[in-house]
Amino acid sequence: MKEIKGFEKLYAVTKDGRVYSLITTSSRRKGLLKTYKDGGYLKVNLYDKNGKCSKKFVHRLVAQTYLNNPSRLQIVNHLDGDKENNSIENLEWTTQKKNINHSFIHGLEHRSVATQIDNTIYPNMKIASLTIGFKSFRIAYERRKRGNEFYLGKHSIKCGDAIVQH
Repeated sequence: MKEIKGFEKLYAVTKDGRVYSLITTSSRRKGLLKTYKDGGYLKVNLYDKNGKCSKKFVHRLVAQTYLNNPSRLQIVNHLDGDKENNSIENLEWTTQKKNINHSFIHGLEHRSVATQIDNTIYPNMKIASLTIGFKSFRIAYERRKRGNEFYLGKHSIKCGDAIVQH
């Protein structure tokens, strides 16, 4: 178990993705933190010494704490595709392009995911993104971060199973 950078003496993370509070305060107990899901990924709330909350993805905490990143890559890939398997052996630093290719190669992402913007349904995320003036990958990127339902600017976006047909 190693302390988390920026939260030294407050929190630590194990190689298998368990996050621990190292101290007891009036509002928090020492010990294993509860996680919650955000877009399929596990997250925890960490509080700095001033009580300010930061919401952190567990896989990124493990990678930042245990994996070397000499090329300063920004994306953490789950090698087995399981977003809840945050073990160091299952994570790697990569590029956005390689991460997307990995998801297609391993059947984790389907190229044609029907996408609804407001009340109009498009055959895939690329066409939907371009229609509202974003780069072709924008909705796919946001979907991975935020799940199948979200707002992008003023637009209500629903992807795949989140689309309810009447």
